[in-house]
Amino acid sequence: MMPRSLNGRRLMCRRICGDRRYGATGDGRRPAWGISKWLPEGRYRQRVLNPVLPRRALYMASFLLACGGGMVFSLLGRLQDKYGFSTAGLGFLAAATFIAAPIANLGLAPLGDRGHTRALIASALVLGTAGSVWFAFATELWQFIGARTMIGFAFGLYQPASRGLILRNATAVGDGVGVELARLSGVDTAGFTIGPAIGALLVKFLGLRAPFLFVAIALPIAGFRLLTRLPSRPPNGFPTEELPTQRLALDLLRDAKVRIAVLLAIGNFLPVGVYDSLWARFLEDRGASTLFVGFSLSFYGIPYVLAATPGGRYVDRVGPLRAIKVAMIGVLPLVVLYGIMRNPWLIAILALLEASFGAIAQPAAQAAMAAACPGDRLSAGQGLASAAASLTAAATALIAAPTYARIGPTGVFAGAAVGIAVVMFSALAIAHRMGWNARIRPLAVK
Repeated sequence: MMPRSLNGRRLMCRRICGDRRYGATGDGRRPAWGISKWLPEGRYRQRVLNPVLPRRALYMASFLLACGGGMVFSLLGRLQDKYGFSTAGLGFLAAATFIAAPIANLGLAPLGDRGHTRALIASALVLGTAGSVWFAFATELWQFIGARTMIGFAFGLYQPASRGLILRNATAVGDGVGVELARLSGVDTAGFTIGPAIGALLVKFLGLRAPFLFVAIALPIAGFRLLTRLPSRPPNGFPTEELPTQRLALDLLRDAKVRIAVLLAIGNFLPVGVYDSLWARFLEDRGASTLFVGFSLSFYGIPYVLAATPGGRYVDRVGPLRAIKVAMIGVLPLVVLYGIMRNPWLIAILALLEASFGAIAQPAAQAAMAAACPGDRLSAGQGLASAAASLTAAATALIAAPTYARIGPTGVFAGAAVGIAVVMFSALAIAHRMGWNARIRPLAVK
């Protein structure tokens, strides 16, 4: 029987639930049945039933890392003009991040499932800061590529670790996985897309180095706040001896469901390499200024952030696969229209519309991977999906730049739309044939 006094209830709940920062008990299960109805309403109830993660600090660090990678979007044309890069050089510069990230995704992201999430996040913050400083003072192409490689490696460490942390938090207490992933994805997208606008303003008033120095200063501040508040404990309450021992994430590909989730991640990121390597040059060829290029990406980022939570709820309600199907029906015509439109303002409006569907497709693909993976391999699964997505973006970035110079934007964006359709609907067809709906299984129940 629960004590009647408020303090007595709190003490009893702490004894049953273990550390009050975690809703899971010591063996990874939810608190005993019926405990929740005895908890007092308010903040303490949430602290017991839901693991308290420093979400704001986690989101801020993710936003700044994404800013460091996204700021270069609006500056590629200006960097090319100042330092004399070839168009192919732009492709290599854009692809550097996407090539470095998979190395961290596949080789180091599984460490997050073995209790080293804190170390992964700290390493990512250090590399992101160092890469931003190097990019600010670089003068040659190989230096810019090296700095982008460091930033890409930082992404490869941070994203799977943070997603695994969010997923373990959400599934341990039955929260909406789609909503949690959508919010984190919205923060990342905001950094990538609003970052260029911030960069364009800083360049206009403070010079070409200012955007990257801004990230180099702000990221350690946010990182310190995050690391001092991040709980240090084996993931999801599993005892240390039960943690997975696999060193790489590639063994997950033996499962057909994981392969489907990887295809969904590839389809989502297939056009990203095109945007990364061509967006600035594409809009400038349409007569847009550097400032407009930076703000045009905000037309994608702002509605994405606003639509992230409703999009995540939609994913939780209808399931990841059905949500992706709906999103693709909306995205594909918009990608084709990019190559046809001549007015920069109309292109920016298309980006706004695409963002609304992207806020559904991205968390749906991540939720599908979470559903496909074992409960103790969540970080490894997210790392595998990120690696596949990054390699796809790198390949399309390398191909898109010379293709754009040869055949123009119409063929490039039409080809991207065809590629998205083939990959996505092939994955959905395989899942339908298997009878898999990618619904999340509660991690808490053993």
